[in-house]
Amino acid sequence: INIIGDNLNPKNYTKTELLENFQLVINSTKRLELLCSNLLELLNPDKDNSTIEPQKINLYQLIESIKEYFSIGLMAKKIQFINALDPLLEIKSNDYHLSIIVTNIISNAIRFTQGGIINIESNFINSNIHLIISDTGRGIQPEIKNQLNRKNFKIQHKNDIKHRSYGFGYNLIFKLLPQLQADIQIKNNLPQGTTVILKLPHTILKTN
Repeated sequence: INIIGDNLNPKNYTKTELLENFQLVINSTKRLELLCSNLLELLNPDKDNSTIEPQKINLYQLIESIKEYFSIGLMAKKIQFINALDPLLEIKSNDYHLSIIVTNIISNAIRFTQGGIINIESNFINSNIHLIISDTGRGIQPEIKNQLNRKNFKIQHKNDIKHRSYGFGYNLIFKLLPQLQADIQIKNNLPQGTTVILKLPHTILKTN
């Protein structure tokens, strides 16, 4: 016990080491919190969401809140996070489900990016919006990307780490997409990185 106590004594660490350990604890806590939220949502029985009224959502503010949620992880991994959305851009959708989907996409981008860039922008097609989340990380293996785009992604084995890294998040995303009447497309960037396009078929609103 005394050895453990000595190891936990702040005097045994430099300020830099203490900060790094603190960041590691915060990152682990955020990951665990997100994992628990995903599991609870996946374990919920299917229910009829057709009567849920869509809410007005400011997409710029949504991305900013997710950026703040992951701020420690972004700083620890030295990631430049660019929110290039119009600050006045608003849509109608299910705020809770959309937040879960976007949070999981950004979480994956952070996980596989080190010292790079995550960029969020939008594209308008026939009064609908495509939310485009790009990173300069190591990218997704072609076989996994193809499975994700076919919407048949499954964890093949409990010890299959490369699949498990994407498993819970994308399983939950695929569960929620139909409830938003949304779709998703995943592409590899050159020379490296990933782009995820979230297609939201909802009327775009814009505040004045």
